[in-house]
Amino acid sequence: MLIDANTRLSAILKARPDALEAIVNISPRFQKLRNPILRKIMAPRTSIQMAAGIGNCSVNDFYTKLSAFGFDSVNTESINEAVESRPLFMQSIVNDEIIDFDVRPILAQGNDPLKLIMNKINNIQPTQTLRIINSFRPTPLMKLLSDKGFESYAERIAEDVFHIYFHQHELVTAPNIQENKDSMESWDKVLAEFQHKIVEIDVRNLEMPGPMEAILQAMHTLEKGEALYVYHKRVPLYLLPELAEMEFKVSINKLSESDVRLLIYK
Repeated sequence: MLIDANTRLSAILKARPDALEAIVNISPRFQKLRNPILRKIMAPRTSIQMAAGIGNCSVNDFYTKLSAFGFDSVNTESINEAVESRPLFMQSIVNDEIIDFDVRPILAQGNDPLKLIMNKINNIQPTQTLRIINSFRPTPLMKLLSDKGFESYAERIAEDVFHIYFHQHELVTAPNIQENKDSMESWDKVLAEFQHKIVEIDVRNLEMPGPMEAILQAMHTLEKGEALYVYHKRVPLYLLPELAEMEFKVSINKLSESDVRLLIYK
């Protein structure tokens, strides 16, 4: 199989499932791929180039490890040049039109910066570019804003420092992310249905992205007919689309801005 920097991890693992350990051993940050549920979510969305950014390694590290499994890589220099070339919008932005937002202190406190990022996006002018400073490449966020009409570009400035740029394709207004109450099952009804078949998990004291990982890990252990009862500090906006794709239902009981209960079930 021929691979390049744009090859998805799911394609690699589909061709050679036994290559999983080789990929995991490239970087300690890939340990979560051993979790079948996390792997199912992450692998189709992550290319070799994206994974290299997350794992603080190089595309060549993947080529070297995967060559032992019969994977051939295209010319490395041409691929790296294509991937690292800046998009057109990066060539035209002006420094005084860049809005900086460093989310690292927010993440360090265990908080989710998504709502604050969306507030920035909602108020940005068509000529402006939002530059988020982060310790990793936020691929889910880049995909989310791409669906809302924003181009993005991430570059690594230092070992754990990324600058991620967001610029409007055209004049668009990104809607506020709100809970879709019509799609939520009645909390009391669902709780009564699963009252004797509930597995509880408390993720309120975990740092990001610990809550999402812990929830997905717990879901993997659920028996048929059981529901996962989650104590959370917020509605996990990133997680809801993933649960829908896996055909899980979610009932949400928002007691306050910092106290949320979830029931996840099929």
